[in-house]
Amino acid sequence: MELLFTILNLITFIVVGYILKRIKLFSNRTAQELNSYVFKIAFPLNVIMSFYGVDLKEVINLSFILYISLTFLITFIFAKFVARILHTNPLTRAVSTVAIYRGNFIIMGFPILESLFGSSALIYAGIIVAVSQVFYNITTAWLYERASLGKVAFKKLFINVLKTPMLIGVFLGIIINLLGINLLFLEKPLTTIGKTASPFGLIVLGHGFIFTYNKNNIKNTLVIAFSKLICLPAIAFLTTELFNLTTLEKSISIILFGCPTAIVSYTFAKNYKADTELAQDYVVYTTILYALTIYLVLLVL
Repeated sequence: MELLFTILNLITFIVVGYILKRIKLFSNRTAQELNSYVFKIAFPLNVIMSFYGVDLKEVINLSFILYISLTFLITFIFAKFVARILHTNPLTRAVSTVAIYRGNFIIMGFPILESLFGSSALIYAGIIVAVSQVFYNITTAWLYERASLGKVAFKKLFINVLKTPMLIGVFLGIIINLLGINLLFLEKPLTTIGKTASPFGLIVLGHGFIFTYNKNNIKNTLVIAFSKLICLPAIAFLTTELFNLTTLEKSISIILFGCPTAIVSYTFAKNYKADTELAQDYVVYTTILYALTIYLVLLVL
């Protein structure tokens, strides 16, 4: 019952965001500014504070980091394989590839992890975020640059990755922890600001929903949804057998790999003039179906 309520809570925030859009309570510009606050301030602070006052020796596991890195690589290869079967156009292949392996686990995964396992779970999530920011941004840009220009500026990619707010948040959290810095009166306000990330992030997600119907996209959307929401957590589960992981590490990994398509996949499609309608359908419908699939995944766990 607690699991069901957690999922319904997520859906409620998304619905509220969509309703606010329909009644025009705040504009798209306001939503974009709030989205910047969520990803540049709130979520990084949430990650930073998850490291505060924790014994990292009891948390950081080399096997876990190796597992995450390998699973990202496997899911990327799997995504490219599925996209190649679906499309002949290189840019459309890039859209579908990114939609499968790039997950929205910061907005959709963090609330579930915190609800089920407590704030300590965000440390593991933060490690996954650190690896993902490097892997996601480099591979996504590589896919689109190669599809549109045939070449990739790797130096620029690495610089952009290092400037990612979430990655900076992970590094700052680790530094504060290792140096034993006492935040004193700042601890409570910083923690409170970090806690606003999930509700605001979900509301902005709902505000950005645009429902379209294109029968030509139905097949692709269903294939990508199945690949993203069912196959990826299955891959994550099977890969755990190769490593010495705790039950908590396994559960967190499977939950995060089972999250819906990341919103930024639409942004990349738009920036590279790819099929934005298809990218939008992937984000919207994997998010809707996620309420069902994550419930089934967690029941299996």
